[in-house]
Order: sequence, then C-alpha cells, then structure tokens
Amino acid sequence: MHMKKRLIIVVFGLCLLAVFCNKDVFRLKEGTPAYQLAKNLSQVIPVLDPGKDQLVITTRYFNVYAAEVIKALQDNFGKRTEQLSKLPAAELKKVILDNGRGVAENKLLVRAAEQAGITVGQSEQDSVFKLQCDRVGGEERYKQLLQQNNLDLEFVKQDLHKSLLIQHYFNEKILKTVQVTEQDIQQAYANDSLQDKYATVRHILLLTQGKSDLEKAAQRKKLEDIRQRALQGEDFARLAQKYTEDPGSQKSGGLYKNFERGDMVREFDEASFNLPIGEISDIIETQYGYHILKVIERKKAAGLLNEMRPEILKRLQQQKQEMALQTEIDKLKTEAEYKVVDF
Repeated sequence: MHMKKRLIIVVFGLCLLAVFCNKDVFRLKEGTPAYQLAKNLSQVIPVLDPGKDQLVITTRYFNVYAAEVIKALQDNFGKRTEQLSKLPAAELKKVILDNGRGVAENKLLVRAAEQAGITVGQSEQDSVFKLQCDRVGGEERYKQLLQQNNLDLEFVKQDLHKSLLIQHYFNEKILKTVQVTEQDIQQAYANDSLQDKYATVRHILLLTQGKSDLEKAAQRKKLEDIRQRALQGEDFARLAQKYTEDPGSQKSGGLYKNFERGDMVREFDEASFNLPIGEISDIIETQYGYHILKVIERKKAAGLLNEMRPEILKRLQQQKQEMALQTEIDKLKTEAEYKVVDF
C-alpha cells in the first residue's frame, strides 16, 4: 500500500480502447474472460449482466455500454479484476462510471486526432513497443507477462497505436497553448515561501477496500480505540507497528518523511498540512480506509529563486498541461453532447 495519490489519466497509459464511432450496442462474447467477469459483477449489480445492454455514457457519435467498460477493465487489468466482485455495490458502480468516463474521453480524443489528420507511423509504433518490451527483459518476457495476466498482445498493440495518436494530438494541438510566464514563476515562489511545503507524519491505517458496511464500522471502532490509547500517551510509533495495515510504513512505525504538499491523497494531505504539529488527528477516511495521523514536522521550501526555478517551472508546466488537457476534453464533451447514464 502506498499513500501517494494515483492520477488516473488514461490518456498516456496503455489503457485505451478500440474506437467504434457509432451507436451499435456493444456485447461481450460468451466464454471470454470479460463475459465471465460481467457475470460475476452482476451478482453485485444485476444490470451488469452480459445479457443486458446497460448504457453508461451517451454522445452524438457513440454510446458506451457497461459491457464495453467491463471488457476494458479485463483487457487492462487481467487477473486483478477478480477483486472487483468483492466491492460493495456503491463502490463497484463508481468504478464502472469512472472507467466509462475514461473510455468515452479516450474515444473523443482519438476521434479529434483523426479528424485533425494526425497519424502514427508503423516504425514509431514498433519502436515504442520494443522499448516497452526491453523494460521487462525482451519481447518474449513481455508476452509471458501478458499471458500470465490474461492480457491480449493484439489488444496491447492496438491500444498503443491509439495512445500515440492522442499523444501527438496533445503535443500538436494542446501543448502549444501552455505558457509559463515569469510572473507565474515569481508568484509560485512567493507562495512556496509562505506555505509549508514538506511534511513528516506517522499514521495508522485500517483498510476498508472491499469490506461490507458492517466490517467498515468494526474497523472504525477499532481505530477509535487505538486513537484513544494514543491520546492517553501510548507511543504512536509502537501502535502503528502493531496495528497499521499499511505495509509500506509498518516497519517504520507509520512514518512518511518529507513528502511534498499535494503528493498524498487529498484528505490525508489536508490533515498533514493543517493539523498542528504534535497533535493526533480525528479519524480520516480516504479511498484506502480509515487513518489517524500525528504530524511530526513541517518545512517550508528552502533556496533562492534561481535555485528553485527549474523545479517551479516543471511543476507549473505540468499543472498547466493538465488544465489544458481537461479544458480540451470538456470542449469535446460539450460538442459531443456527452451525458452520463446513471443506473
């Protein structure tokens, strides 16, 4: 378990889908892993049954069905999808809707790239594919890893093609609009000088992912008891070593040292930078579970402007690129009359 936030921006990863710019119903083939996954998930949410045509997203150009989202999950995550059927209905629904949004956004971006006349050469695609293979020890090893995780090589290659299309579209149509001015840098430096930028905390996590409401209530009660013991003077680090369910920090007594503002999931980050030093927090709920934390130390950014300029520039460029991409996606959604279908 790692507490750093995960930005699920499916644009630049290997998680794009084949684009069908029409409104044909998407159905799963019986006997496939995705079909079986849909059957399993329908035990939690009946409308996810592969025999039903449950819409998730509608647009002027295409529809996204739950079956297509489930196939995307199976294609991208393979055996890891086995955990989905253990989620409560509300959490599973959120997974389907969030990934449905990702499917639709990728389709809109690929469509925009194709309309803009952007293409990807075979040599470029082969080169990127080879680089991915080399990172894991060669093409044969790459194929073995795909097979072990029930992932399809042909899907990965098609997926890579569309990922590169979107990357080119981003570089040619969006990146050019991003500019970081000297005023931006000066303002960011001033803000960094006023705010604490780094925090060191100890925390105790009790996981709730995949647990029932009753199990969650038990976890919260257990953590409240631990919190009371900490408030009464028991050593927080020893309590963390004994009780935390975060393997990434258990041996160190729940310690996360000198992480930067914004690195952690929002709720954890806010407590880390707002709680008085030395105090123990109330129970904090994140996507991982229930936490309590104790702030050990906070630091402000150190260094002169010229020393910090490269770091500030990189951060501002990333922020503005993400904002520009989201603005483009929002524009494409409006043009496409994008709508989410609740179920």
